[in-house]
Amino acid sequence: MKKISMMGLIALLPVLAFAHPGHGDTGGYTIIHYFVELPHALIMWPVVIAIAIHFRYLYRRELKEESVKKAEDYARTFDRNGDH
Repeated sequence: MKKISMMGLIALLPVLAFAHPGHGDTGGYTIIHYFVELPHALIMWPVVIAIAIHFRYLYRRELKEESVKKAEDYARTFDRNGDH
């Protein structure tokens, strides 16, 4: 799954690097240009949002795994002591 999503992001890189001066109100070579000018924003914002969602998913999955591990460790302490 990770390989497929990473390949999709890598496939978008040539589109992001497409150079075409002479449009927009912002400087053509600033980071702001890529977030506010329509031709770039149509690609940039979905990519940024997808990356944010992906990292949120990874973070929540890690938290869930940690809580499950803690619960299992807690349950094992009762099993060792003979308490039920």
